[in-house]
Amino acid sequence: REIRTLSIELDDVDDFFTAIGRDESAQAFPTRVEHNVNRYISLFAEAADKLMPKASPDCVVEGDVYDVLSQQRELKAAVALEQHKPAELPASLMRRYDIYLVPRVKMALTKLREVSGQHIGRLVQLKGVITHVTDVKPLA
Repeated sequence: REIRTLSIELDDVDDFFTAIGRDESAQAFPTRVEHNVNRYISLFAEAADKLMPKASPDCVVEGDVYDVLSQQRELKAAVALEQHKPAELPASLMRRYDIYLVPRVKMALTKLREVSGQHIGRLVQLKGVITHVTDVKPLA
């Protein structure tokens, strides 16, 4: 509840695989992460979920919006199970943290105008100044 982000630095991942000195495919792991970000974020999230301790019942913490949403989702899942409908909740909805990948220092900067379809799903490092921020509007 204290930390809401899990930052994974790819320089540290690179150093780890270099230190264990296995074959070249293991040392290419950070590159594979950079080329398939969504898949590896889901794998890191699954690993973090398994390592995350469960909330103890004797720990009294003031509830927040997340707690209310979680309880409602669990109630809906219980009702669906009673009606013999599949109601498994995605783990991403029950997660209290976000996962961020920190790019390697030696990763090349990409100009915003050069970002194209080939970069979809890949880790891209940009440099720029944010001049205007707006809310995201849902599609109809």
